[in-house]
Amino acid sequence: MKHLPILFAAILLSGCVLRPAPVVDASAISRPAANVPARQAAFSGIWYGTWLPALDSNIAIETVAADGRISGTYAWGDHPEGRFVRGSAPVTGRIEGNRLTLAPFENGAVVSYVMRADGALDGEFNINGNISRGEFRKR
Repeated sequence: MKHLPILFAAILLSGCVLRPAPVVDASAISRPAANVPARQAAFSGIWYGTWLPALDSNIAIETVAADGRISGTYAWGDHPEGRFVRGSAPVTGRIEGNRLTLAPFENGAVVSYVMRADGALDGEFNINGNISRGEFRKR
């Protein structure tokens, strides 16, 4: 009897398959030019993580300019509650210090990432005051 709730949850979840965020082709990443400060160049690459509690996401920083401007692709997985399906979109933004802030998304969301001393990114996704946080690592 004590395993009945676990069995019930497994049955409910067995038909539910969430697709992860699409992965951007690594060939889209351009090596930063020699005049790009190392602190900014460190953002270049593909970063994987999860917006808590459970939304798979990645961001590919494809170009980094010496003035801190970036371009790239943001990707997200299926929403755990079915609110939206996975996809991706081009993004632009700017690096200032150890913070990358993306231009606001079409839905008004503001997304930023802070580079930690260990090289990981702490992310914040803010849409209308509802904030999700996540940790992102380069692979």
